[in-house]
Amino acid sequence: MGFAIGQLVDTQDGTLLLPRLYLAADFWHRFRGLQLHRPLEEDEGLLLYPCRSVHTCFLRFSLDLHFFARDGRWLGEQLNVRPFRASAGVRDAAIVIETSSRCGRRFRPDRPIQVALNSAYSRHLPAELLRQS
Repeated sequence: MGFAIGQLVDTQDGTLLLPRLYLAADFWHRFRGLQLHRPLEEDEGLLLYPCRSVHTCFLRFSLDLHFFARDGRWLGEQLNVRPFRASAGVRDAAIVIETSSRCGRRFRPDRPIQVALNSAYSRHLPAELLRQS
């Protein structure tokens, strides 16, 4: 999966939600995702963009799936999705963040998210999702 390219932050109070965030922003990286990968740690997440639904084929662990609009608004979640399943698409979703099913709830409907990203990767995400330094 590579190295962490950013962090996920709560827009209202700046709380660090995911210290290690990976990005899958092209077809191949989104398709491969976490297939045959080690389980995510509790402080890691994989951001898939653009994306509105997910499969867990060839995974060896369960995931929590968090769905967001293009501007970072929380739209819903599917918790503890087991291997070899497919998630139903969430209307208006543009972003899915996959996290470990062990980490519990960390996103709230009333709290949008932003990504603090290494500038080399900023062209891959919508401007309204990027945290300004």
